[in-house]
Parts: sequence; structure tokens; C-alpha cells
Amino acid sequence: MDHLTLVSICAVVSLQVLVFIGGVFVGRMIGNHSDNGQYTSFSSKPNNNKKEKSNISIDSKTFVTDIKTEGMEKKFTNMTETTSTSIDISSSVNKLKNLKN
Repeated sequence: MDHLTLVSICAVVSLQVLVFIGGVFVGRMIGNHSDNGQYTSFSSKPNNNKKEKSNISIDSKTFVTDIKTEGMEKKFTNMTETTSTSIDISSSVNKLKNLKN
């Protein structure tokens, strides 16, 4: 091979490598931003923690008017009802613990 062919092959290979690296860089800049703007990566594991605060969206088409309660009937004096029993359930709990093992 002559010198000109060798130089042209090196130039083509170098150009392909530069285009590949540029494509990876542009792809990471464009594609790795999630909807909330945080940077993500292919190698990072998905974070399944639901501790993030959800975005509150306000729909301006709906609104709440005054709630009128004068026509409603009150049925209970207490919101909850407390009952007590004298049944011993410790033997049932122990049986369930033994089934688990």
C-alpha cells in the first residue's frame, strides 16, 4: 500500500470514531433527562423510593363552591365505636407463628 491509501484509511477510521463519540455525547445530553429534570444514566439502577413529593397540578376549570350542610341529618354522636371483648386469641396467634416456621 502506498502512503496516500494508508493516510486516507486512518482519516476515515478517525472520523468514524469522532462521530461515534459525538453521537454518544449528544445522546446523553438529550436523552438522559427525565421528566422532572434529574439526570439519569443507563448504568444507574432505578430508584423505586416513593418518598419524593408529587407535583401538585391545579386545574383552573373546576372550583369548589360553598358546601351547605343544613339539610343533612346527623346520625352518630361519635365517629368511631369502641368495643371490648374478653376472648383470648393468644393461642391462635401462636398457632399462626408456628405455621410460618
